Amino acid sequence: MKYCNMKKILGLFVLAMGCLMWTSCSSDDYTEKVNSVQVERAETTIAAAGGTATIQVTGTGIKATSAASWLSVAVNGNTIVATATANPMRESRATHVTVTASNGDEQLISVVQYGLVLSLSVGELDVNGSTQEYVIEAETTVPLTVTSDVEWITAVYDAENHVINVTIMHNVDENPREGHITVQGEGVTETITIKQGGIVLEVAKDKYVSSTNKASKLSIPVIRSIEVEVTSDADWLTATFNEETNKLEVSIAASTEVQRSGNITLTSGSLTKTVTIEQYELFGQYYLLYTDAETGKTYYYKSMLDDKGLYYDYMEGLTLTYPFVKTGDYELTVGPAGSPIGNYGTALYFFLAWGNHEGYWSTYNGTESATMNVVFEEGDQYIDELTGTFGESERVIDCWFMWGCSAPEFSSTYGRGYYDWLIYPYLYKVPENAGARRSATRAIRTRDGQEAMPAVLKNILRPCELKK
Repeated sequence: MKYCNMKKILGLFVLAMGCLMWTSCSSDDYTEKVNSVQVERAETTIAAAGGTATIQVTGTGIKATSAASWLSVAVNGNTIVATATANPMRESRATHVTVTASNGDEQLISVVQYGLVLSLSVGELDVNGSTQEYVIEAETTVPLTVTSDVEWITAVYDAENHVINVTIMHNVDENPREGHITVQGEGVTETITIKQGGIVLEVAKDKYVSSTNKASKLSIPVIRSIEVEVTSDADWLTATFNEETNKLEVSIAASTEVQRSGNITLTSGSLTKTVTIEQYELFGQYYLLYTDAETGKTYYYKSMLDDKGLYYDYMEGLTLTYPFVKTGDYELTVGPAGSPIGNYGTALYFFLAWGNHEGYWSTYNGTESATMNVVFEEGDQYIDELTGTFGESERVIDCWFMWGCSAPEFSSTYGRGYYDWLIYPYLYKVPENAGARRSATRAIRTRDGQEAMPAVLKNILRPCELKK
């Protein structure tokens, strides 16, 4: 029994060794099989609009099939032409072509078709009310059509340069508006929104005053978005609009009137603006009327107002000049307090000091200015009474002092006191027809109908005494 088992084991060992020997001999004789279908050249991508891809392969008896309905294949010898229809989606798609030789060898070749592309450089435009032109780049893989939903937007597609030329006509209304451009190709659509503001017409000021009766010109800045038309209702006003500088150019003719006014109308689309031009002569001869502090009567000095200020002969050898500066259309600034107004040789120097009818004055530390306004009444021109305040108590200015000092310095060290005190001063322009016969020795009528006499010369050698 044991003998038999040993024989069995020995047999199995011999069999196993034989198998190993056969395996070793077989591996030396094995040759790997090579696929006869090889790709020599292939185009494996197709544009979104559709097209063909050419595949060149090796092998005999070549056949090909497509795994997708959108890709068809045709075989001519070893050349395979794959044809894709247009891709209706923006996503790319892929499939494969199975190439089979007559010996049964196969090769799978992947083919990818791009998705539709439509990319615009601009999706929205915010523009002002004027005419505008824009060029919008349009990257696309399909033919495009471009349309607008409003008549004031024109959009034309330039397929050669891949751009959309857009023209936006000016808005004729002050209200904003919106329009749209639709860009469409097979399977793709984009919209460009156009937001246009209303027209603009703004003038720097609605009134200008020329304070000279001589011929003059104005150049008035204008903000506008479209063309401007200009008209005038006065033959002495000539107005044109300069398109390059955006300014209203106005020529004002010379005048002999005390005051006159005219209007210039600017029209732009549905908007209009009116600019009023007023003309009067500020400079010239005036009667300086005032109430005398000691007598309570009204007197006047015949004076002259020009760009140097207001001046008059106070006495022989002494001309007083008060600082007047035009600061508004009908406003003049007088002062400030402490301004030098004249000198009598080297003995006396005079300065302007503010005060009120009660006898208070601005002191040597006062630096305030006052204002006077130009008014017109019944064809006459006045420069009205002083307005302003002085001092910490803010007392109302209603008079000026002719303050003397023994040196050209307005200070208490050299102060001599006041030499004249003019209460409620105002200026009445000498009428053009007054002529030489109205001399400085005749009485004139004040604006309230009272009589005013020429000013009486004060004692120049002795200052007056303040009551307070």
